[in-house]
Amino acid sequence: MPAAPYDTLEAVANTARVRINDAIQSIGGDVFTDTAAFSITAINSAWRRLQEFAVDLGEVRLVQEGIIATLPATTLSDLGGQVWIDWTGYNPGSGLNAGFVLPMDLISPLKLWERVSGSIPGVYQDMSKIEGGLPTVPKSALNKFWEWRYEKVWMPGATGSTDLRIRYAAYLADFVPAVTTGFNLQSVPMMRVLSPFAWYMCSEIAKARGDLDAGYFDQKAMEATVYAFNRNFAQGKAQGSQAESGKMTDKYTPASGIPLRGVK
Repeated sequence: MPAAPYDTLEAVANTARVRINDAIQSIGGDVFTDTAAFSITAINSAWRRLQEFAVDLGEVRLVQEGIIATLPATTLSDLGGQVWIDWTGYNPGSGLNAGFVLPMDLISPLKLWERVSGSIPGVYQDMSKIEGGLPTVPKSALNKFWEWRYEKVWMPGATGSTDLRIRYAAYLADFVPAVTTGFNLQSVPMMRVLSPFAWYMCSEIAKARGDLDAGYFDQKAMEATVYAFNRNFAQGKAQGSQAESGKMTDKYTPASGIPLRGVK
């Protein structure tokens, strides 16, 4: 069965070993080896740092969507009452219901939609993200508003069952020690991130040793991450340029692309 052409964790670790001069005797490393006690901790710390920066750059590989169906109606009648949902369950006002939870790979929600349950193929309605506190409003068939606070999604509560569609920043799982699964058998599930991931590994090793070049490794890691993930935006920019060039020219959009001054 075909597999995605991802780099292996071993390939990334080998690159890091070369960059920190730890591959003089063997490409498998003299200190930063697969089986060294600290290696998996340094690798996973680097992996998480790479993901955090990638999320900040808007990397689509780390954006997921999911649907939480048939959220029960709120039991609250107070206009100021709020319901919430997190990884442990959903509280409609009467106590925790563990049958409804946020996705386990969620870092933070980005956008929410909702619809009345059973309205298939009903359209999901946009929910407004609120900063600084939910408004005090009468309960209705839809929540309409949401706030991310204390690592929970808070909503006013709906008078009936609702389906919640959620778009969120997600994380990828940590790697496991080589004694469990060899690094050569573990794929890095992000396309073409060998270089930035290796730089982050270098940074983790250098910091642990108190090396003065740890800051240099951090800078190289950030630069390589930006370069790697800019490809996702470059395609969109190229498509936009093609669409723009396909427009019929007039006195406001000259064929040369250079604005004409003084044209009225």
